Amino acid sequence: MADQPSGIGVRRRNAREESSEVYDERREQLLRAAAKVFRAKGFHATSVSDIAAEFGSDRASLYYYVGSKKELFEMVVEQAVLENVQMAEQVRDGTGEPAAKLREILVGLMRSYDANYPQLFVFLQEDTDRLAGKDEAWRERMQEWSRRYFRAVRDVIGAGMESGVFASQLPVAVIAQGVVGMVSWSHRWYQPDTGVPAEQIGAGFADMLLDGLTTH
Repeated sequence: MADQPSGIGVRRRNAREESSEVYDERREQLLRAAAKVFRAKGFHATSVSDIAAEFGSDRASLYYYVGSKKELFEMVVEQAVLENVQMAEQVRDGTGEPAAKLREILVGLMRSYDANYPQLFVFLQEDTDRLAGKDEAWRERMQEWSRRYFRAVRDVIGAGMESGVFASQLPVAVIAQGVVGMVSWSHRWYQPDTGVPAEQIGAGFADMLLDGLTTH
């Protein structure tokens, strides 16, 4: 999926204009198919033929929706990642106690992992720098979104420490790294519909964390 076949951009635009609803639905199906293959094989081991087979089409048909495998991967993860960043920032900036906010972030992230499975796990299991290659803009965007998410978690914990609701000998940044890492590591073992529901996992993580942080 390196260079697009001649005229494919025009045909893609025509297909989109003729039936945008059908086009969008098929494009979403392609994203889900690609995410499934990326999850199973990893980005670099996945071929366009693998994705086409999962999608139920030939290689050429994929060009109606994307220009390259890399573009497809970026599309798979971007929307879900940004939604999680915005969720964490909205929780941080909203009303409520730090403990309730931290719980909401943890539950919300696990809920998102379930709803966006396996897209987010594909992103977590890959090396972003290696994937980005020469695409500095995409790498910087992903890194900035990661920083924003971390800051939101850190700010909630920091507010709890300042108010006396939380107490720990560890620096706020270290606790925040632990929180983010605890949930992110679930990409190594979580499978939807095969055990404890995602929302219950998030609530359990929150219970463990808050039991250790909350002053009694």
